Amino acid sequence: RCCDCRRFEREVAGNRSIDQWTPAELRRYLRSIARERMWLSGEESGLLCNKENLMCIDRGRTRALHLPELRRVRLGAANERNGFRFLGGPQNSLAWMLDPESGNPRLAIWRLRRCVVGLQIEDPDAYRRVLAWHFPWIHEVLPRRSLRNKKVETRSSGIANRLSRSARALIARFNWRDMRIYRAARRQFQRQLARIVEASGDADPRLPPIVASSDQDVGEYVNGLATAELSDSGTYSVSRQLTAYMAGQPIAQAVG
Repeated sequence: RCCDCRRFEREVAGNRSIDQWTPAELRRYLRSIARERMWLSGEESGLLCNKENLMCIDRGRTRALHLPELRRVRLGAANERNGFRFLGGPQNSLAWMLDPESGNPRLAIWRLRRCVVGLQIEDPDAYRRVLAWHFPWIHEVLPRRSLRNKKVETRSSGIANRLSRSARALIARFNWRDMRIYRAARRQFQRQLARIVEASGDADPRLPPIVASSDQDVGEYVNGLATAELSDSGTYSVSRQLTAYMAGQPIAQAVG
């Protein structure tokens, strides 16, 4: 049975956070969430259907040989939260996002070269500059009382900073495909930024225009926009039933 990190902490590791696990415990946990061992419900976005653009593969014409994840779709067997199972699980998710068929890092890097790379967390200022250069119509929406300049350490970032070198090495091996793609993405990001700096010359950096709003206003605007754009479309009206069908579930179950 697969188990997510928090449940593993409670049931196996005695409420010790991941930075306090032994190497054996960490290896056991990583094995439990390996892509080939996770059970899926079929409702995960990016697996059978992509909920962001309302597209699905034709399961009736797709063999498990070409989409091995079909063997791991089993109703009631998935234990993790749906977001945890996105794209079939957390292992090498970047590789599978760029090459859904085989997760080949070489092909993924080739496809990445046709994208704009942004390191939003690692280098937020440079990320905003790259974003404004390539997508000048995008606005940055901030709360009226922004916490931009206030450094906040979340639980996950604090734990990541305390991980031992051996634990980091285990996780890197677990995600070796993503690590290879990430290194290529960093190089590509730096090349993008260098071209922007050279082209800008002595001009002030171009940054996204800022629109001040409350968190509630932002949420209502985004949800309202999505509803207005999609609610009248036939695809949207049957998306839940379509996802259920692709997952091998009864259609009535998605309606209820």
